[in-house]
Amino acid sequence: MTSKSLRTGVTMAGVLLAAGVFGVATATTAAATTTQVVAGPQSDPGKTSRATCPNGTHLIGGGYDWYPALNRGGGILDGEALIANGPSQDGRAWVTQARLGQTKAWAICETD
Repeated sequence: MTSKSLRTGVTMAGVLLAAGVFGVATATTAAATTTQVVAGPQSDPGKTSRATCPNGTHLIGGGYDWYPALNRGGGILDGEALIANGPSQDGRAWVTQARLGQTKAWAICETD
């Protein structure tokens, strides 16, 4: 297996996590809600990726793609993998960061 194919093979997608409280609404009071998934940019090695919900929406969950740092032999250097994976302090975005590798954050947003 070549380093390039190994790199492709070990790219892992994070599980999208649902966050928030689920309520029950009657048919007469239920408002139409829509969800959308927003992607952040792929981070530089060891830096953060931030996926921000657009205006008029709020964050209900998120996830990540992970692109680990590899040594010259193709082995994974990111033994600890992620050091951040969760909502931002302001609650508007999903933020991810790998120790050495790269990440791409995904936010699940719902209309207000």
